[in-house]
Amino acid sequence: MRNDPSADFNAAFKAAFDSTVSSRIIETVPKVPDHEFSRRYRRKMRKLERRSLYAPAYGGGIRFDKVPPEKGSFKKVSLKKLFTYALIAAILAALTALSVGAARDLYKKFFMTSFDTHTVVKSADFENAPETIEDVYVITKLPEGIKLVFENEISETTPEAVHFYQNDTYQFSFAQYVKCYHDINVNTENNPMSNIEINGYDGYIIDLGNDEYYISWDNGEYIFDISGNIGKNALIELAESVQKVEN
Repeated sequence: MRNDPSADFNAAFKAAFDSTVSSRIIETVPKVPDHEFSRRYRRKMRKLERRSLYAPAYGGGIRFDKVPPEKGSFKKVSLKKLFTYALIAAILAALTALSVGAARDLYKKFFMTSFDTHTVVKSADFENAPETIEDVYVITKLPEGIKLVFENEISETTPEAVHFYQNDTYQFSFAQYVKCYHDINVNTENNPMSNIEINGYDGYIIDLGNDEYYISWDNGEYIFDISGNIGKNALIELAESVQKVEN
């Protein structure tokens, strides 16, 4: 099969043409920075762009999805849509009230000052609370295999009662504080804090990561906290089992 001489010629001509264009035209064009339009020109262009967006849509009428209606012009809303909007607004208002109310109740109990790495927590409601640990509270439902390995001695001047529990896998601490002396730092750096109720009392919980949590709450007389690596639900169960020791 013989090669087509015209095809070879065309290929050679195209290669020569591309080479000439690249070397004599494209490569000789100086490289310049992108043009910078003046501020006045950019403002004018944005104004024209807005006008084009707000122009009447096909079929007449203003595109209300792009711009609010001008004075004296209204968009008809059906009764069904009006009812739907009202219902959504009511639900949002209720949810907002609940979240604000929970936060308000929490801050009635605690003063919180947040920093980049931690939050300082103090009692905000200790006027009628005991100034010493008159009643001792303990965890009444311990998981199987967990043992008490430390507790401090309580005296008339002791501001807190501390208990430490552990086994080969888990460990957690429980503390009871005199409210007027409660002043601690909690780790909130990249650790979310949220509201929680323990036996109906206001408190907060912090996710420390790796299945470790910190819970603190105020029962009206004392402030308690419990923290450990036994998981959120298990830690809440421990907190809710805290009861006063009967003398």
